[in-house]
Amino acid sequence: MKMTREYIAKLSDDELRLRVAELDGWKWHHETVWKNNSRFSRYGRGSFNGKLEDQLLRWIPSYCSDLNAINDAEKTLKTFGTCEDEDGSIYNSPFSRYIVELWRITTDHKERKTFHWPDIGSASALIKIVHATARQRAEAFLMAMQ
Repeated sequence: MKMTREYIAKLSDDELRLRVAELDGWKWHHETVWKNNSRFSRYGRGSFNGKLEDQLLRWIPSYCSDLNAINDAEKTLKTFGTCEDEDGSIYNSPFSRYIVELWRITTDHKERKTFHWPDIGSASALIKIVHATARQRAEAFLMAMQ
């Protein structure tokens, strides 16, 4: 199921964090947390009230509040291969779509369906993109990677 911008914006930090973690290579299986096919840590059933999400949140990065963590995830964005957004626009790479989604989030153009690269080149838009919060970057990452 493809998520809409509105749906992603309503996710809690922890829900967004878990979704970004999956796209960044984190996996969980049989009480073990994995990253890039290497076992990262084991957790016990009794800890954290037995809730899987609570157990996972102990190990995965805080993508919504830590710029270093989301920067590591951003490095996985491919700069080749086409992708399409919910409006039917075609991008030449997930990285390109990420930049456009970040522009939409930081400049309040969430509903705008058309985009032209010169739109992103204004000084005020670039400043907003450069100063995007970790949460805004995580939302854009999730949109670009789905």
